[in-house]
Amino acid sequence: MNQSPIKEVTIEQIPLTELDSTNIQHEWHLLKESIKNSTFIALDLEMTGIGNREKLNHPSIDERYKIIKKAASEYGVFSFGISCFKMSRKCDDQVFVQNKSFNLSVLCSDHFMVDPESIQFLISNNHDIGLNFSKGIKYYKGNDRNIDQIYPQYPRELFNYISSSRKPIVLHNGFIDIIFLYQNYDVNKSVMKYNRFSRTRYIIEKLSWILWINLINISVISFIVFNSF
Repeated sequence: MNQSPIKEVTIEQIPLTELDSTNIQHEWHLLKESIKNSTFIALDLEMTGIGNREKLNHPSIDERYKIIKKAASEYGVFSFGISCFKMSRKCDDQVFVQNKSFNLSVLCSDHFMVDPESIQFLISNNHDIGLNFSKGIKYYKGNDRNIDQIYPQYPRELFNYISSSRKPIVLHNGFIDIIFLYQNYDVNKSVMKYNRFSRTRYIIEKLSWILWINLINISVISFIVFNSF
């Protein structure tokens, strides 16, 4: 049997659906269906800052949690990226992977801090900061408010949908992203209410193993994965 050649693609060639306040409603069903039909998903956030970088790798995971939690309460999220991967085996030595990727430009409606170094990093990587302020999908932190009647909380709904989907999730710098996700998009912030022992244990249980992928020239190294929220 003749095997079909493996097609190599660059990151730039992978289609990316950019979502903002002008098209999120139209693309919402496609985004949810892509998550529902995926084998696993990958998440990545871009923030307005992450606080004192020298303290982010504190040897104590409990102290590291407190440092990142403080940063997550002070800074906001500018970008909520999600890639949905659907895998199917074509034959014994080949795996077919389908991908749909989305990037949500978001804007926190509450006051938030901005770190110049983080903004410089985003701009140097072609992030359009102006888009966040002109067309960003609005969200706020904390419990529901009457303003929900004015505009839907799409980032929060997305986070809740991902949580309930129980899909394996791939993260880069996952400890930081998880805390920012809960602080920004979880209504009750239940992960923030645990005592010293339970809080650390809860997060460690979520970061269940290291995923190594080496399929069809795709190599993902040292990503943190958790099964469910």
